[in-house]
Amino acid sequence: MMNSPLMKILTLCLLSLIALACADQEANQNSRQETNETTLAEFNTYKIKIENIRSVVNITGRVYPIQKVDITSEVQGKSMNLRSSFKEGVSYKKGELMIAIEDEKFKKQLSAQKSRFLGSLIRIMSDIKIDFPNEYDSWSNYLSMIDFDHKLPDMPVVNDTKLRYYLVANNIFTQYYEIKSQEEVLQDYKIHAPFNGALTMSIVEPGDLIRPGIKIGEFIRTDFYEVKTAIPVGDINSIEIGQSVNLECIATQNNYDATITRIGKSIDKKTQSISVFMKVTGIDLKEGLYLEGQLATKEFRNAIQISKDLLTKENQIYVIQDSVVRLKNVSILDVSDTRAVITGLSENDNIIVDPIYNSIDGIRAIPKSK
Repeated sequence: MMNSPLMKILTLCLLSLIALACADQEANQNSRQETNETTLAEFNTYKIKIENIRSVVNITGRVYPIQKVDITSEVQGKSMNLRSSFKEGVSYKKGELMIAIEDEKFKKQLSAQKSRFLGSLIRIMSDIKIDFPNEYDSWSNYLSMIDFDHKLPDMPVVNDTKLRYYLVANNIFTQYYEIKSQEEVLQDYKIHAPFNGALTMSIVEPGDLIRPGIKIGEFIRTDFYEVKTAIPVGDINSIEIGQSVNLECIATQNNYDATITRIGKSIDKKTQSISVFMKVTGIDLKEGLYLEGQLATKEFRNAIQISKDLLTKENQIYVIQDSVVRLKNVSILDVSDTRAVITGLSENDNIIVDPIYNSIDGIRAIPKSK
């Protein structure tokens, strides 16, 4: 029965099926091997750019008024009503009247002094005409110029020694300089803005009694402000007075132009930093506002700037060269929290920017198509 024709046919069929299965398996293996040999890994990359790079230092600082003065009075009297009220937030231009103190009583006293001075001059005019005839006309003209409602004019120049002694003996100089001194005091009854600015504090109302030397307000300059920041000692030689800086307020998203005006001379022992002062302008700036920005310091020539995360612990970079991933050693010139300035790569290198968790050095790869 084993040698029957049917069994032979079945055996031949089984052998044929086995042969076909083996052939298919070998073909699949060859196909997979060919695919593995031709398929390349793909990574996101970018080509480096060699250039001159300025290192930057992140800075932050608070806005201070560049000028700030306390408003006080040198005389005593009641505050007067003015068209512009002396209130916090009110702005004034340089020279504009801020506050006035009642001065009528003082003016009358000053007019009385001028009257006595005028009387003294009239009494001596006859003597001047007789004893110093060459001086008479100038003193007569001087008498005609005296006006109680205006400042006392300057006295004629006295070159004659005898006339000078005569005037001293009659208290003419004494009365003259007393009046000139009181005229200066009269100006203190009106307080004018020393510069363009605004009141940040006011503690006086119209009709209040103002006493000498007592602070009645606070006035700041508003066309310029100052920002104080600090930079590391190692960067101090890389900045200069007059250097421009762009600052930003994170709260308002506003940008401001600033200029370095002063550089400190002492080093903070704890932070090893030096203070830097910048003048900043802006109509919406306010005292106490925090600004931040970046200050350009060192310049690195023929260098490359990359993300700090691309560096390995051994200060190497993954690049694709000739369809192969290579680890290249680089030299770090400068590093911050987010970026690094390096050398050691060439412009035809494609830096891999994908996160790398295991070593891929030596595998075949190409940049992803964009």
